[in-house]
Amino acid sequence: MKKWAYLINGIAELAGGIILYFNGQNIFPGTSMILLKIYALAAASLGLLSLLLYTGYDKYKYDNRLYLVFMFFQAAIAMSCYAASPSELPLKLEACLFHLGLFVIFFIAYMKDVK
Repeated sequence: MKKWAYLINGIAELAGGIILYFNGQNIFPGTSMILLKIYALAAASLGLLSLLLYTGYDKYKYDNRLYLVFMFFQAAIAMSCYAASPSELPLKLEACLFHLGLFVIFFIAYMKDVK
């Protein structure tokens, strides 16, 4: 189940990074373009790392700590989005629910694989 959480996270982060990189000013008007591009590259990098973990999941047994890092990263982003003011983050509810949903997927997959 954890393998599929890596795949879902990889696709979501990679898509989010690509969208932010090429269309960030329309989503977050008034935000510095370089800041949006840096965040987009970070999200895309995490997405690629997650996809690499998905493809090599059966070959290598990764430590649970790396999985927990991805899980709590999503929780931290969700809490940060929730705490942001609407003037700083116009789509705060959507971003919060999206990252909270990814956290829930990671949490359910983690609990199913606990022995």
